[in-house]
Parts: sequence; structure tokens; C-alpha cells
Amino acid sequence: MRGDQRTDMSIMSFGGKTNAVLELGKRLIQPEEEWKDKCVAFTELRGLLSDSSLLQSMLKDAPEAAAAEDAVTLFTPENVQALTQPFRVTVTDLRSTVVKEACTTLSLLAQTLGPVRCKILVRDVFPTLLDARGGSNKVNTAAIHSCIQTIVGATPSRFVLAPVLQVLDTSKNREVRESCIHYTYLALEGWNSAILERFKIPLQSAIATSLSDASPKGREQARDCYW
Repeated sequence: MRGDQRTDMSIMSFGGKTNAVLELGKRLIQPEEEWKDKCVAFTELRGLLSDSSLLQSMLKDAPEAAAAEDAVTLFTPENVQALTQPFRVTVTDLRSTVVKEACTTLSLLAQTLGPVRCKILVRDVFPTLLDARGGSNKVNTAAIHSCIQTIVGATPSRFVLAPVLQVLDTSKNREVRESCIHYTYLALEGWNSAILERFKIPLQSAIATSLSDASPKGREQARDCYW
């Protein structure tokens, strides 16, 4: 691993075992030429997440199960947060294969772990996703768009809506603006009103401005938000 790619992900342990989440995170920040191993690491991370979910279900049925207790420890908010830099690096990778694997895995994390355990990870990675949404590689941007939609639906948070509204207000990229209007619509449709109430004025301003957007598609989506 190159020196400039070091992170603060020190080896942690639980139940006498090396923390598998952090070990996989280290593999995800390897040099670009190790892209195949990065993809394998993403596959293993998704498998670990699936196993963890199964073990947590076991814990509900058998609280004394030690393996299930390990599963709870494995995907703590702290361990999930340690994946911030690995995801920042991989969602902006030049290889579409890596980007798609990263987006698929990040989406699954958000859906499986929910807003409590993913809150800080989303806070720190979401702006990078929005920025990458404006890229020129259509395969990458399609994967990123799908990932953002999943995150909006799975993790209602000011850390999601605030950057969306900011990008919507400042971006000159037509496709990015259209996407941000769409993300706003998803939030309006699916989020608890208590979260949205905190953004009442910014939302009203964003929708009003978008009703006059240069993009016909953007204006149409803004009307959906308005009604």
C-alpha cells in the first residue's frame, strides 16, 4: 500500500478476531492497478453484510449466541464510518467496474444498516457522490444515480437533503439539476414530515426556482414536487 493512501483504520478486534470490515476497507484503498482485488473485496463486504444480518436475526431468537453478538459489533457506526475514504476513492475511480461495485455495496449498506449506523458515512461520502453525478462517463453516472436514489430512500437525513439543495442551487450541469430535483421529489414523497419541516424555506425556494429551470424535464419534475 502506498504511503499516501494510509488511513486511520488501525486493526481492531472483536471476540479475538481481526475486524473484517476494516481489513476489507484497507484493500479498497490499494493502488489503482489492484482494481480486481478491490472488486473482490466489495463482494466479500456484501457477503459479510448479508451474514451479519442473518446473525443479528439469530440474536433476536437466541440472545446467548456469541456469533450473533460478534455480528452486532462488526457493523458499528464507528466501523462503518471507517469505510468513508474507501468509498470516496472507489466511487470516483476511472474504472466503471469498480464504480459499479462501490455503488452496489454502498446502496446495500444504506438499505441494510439504516440511517443510524450509516449517518456519518452518508454525511461524508454523499457530497462526493453528488459531485461524481456530473461526470462524463455514462456508465459511472448511471450507477451513481441509482446509488443516490437508494440512499435518499433509505437514510432520511439533513446530511442528504442539504447537499442536494445546495447542488441544485449552484450547478450549471443540466443533468445534475434534473437529478437533484428528482432526489428532492423522492424525499418529499418518502420522508417523515418532521425532517422536511426543517427545510421548509429552502425547499420552497428550490422548487420555485426549478419551475423556471431551463430544462423542460427539470420543470416537469419541479411541478411534481410542487403538487
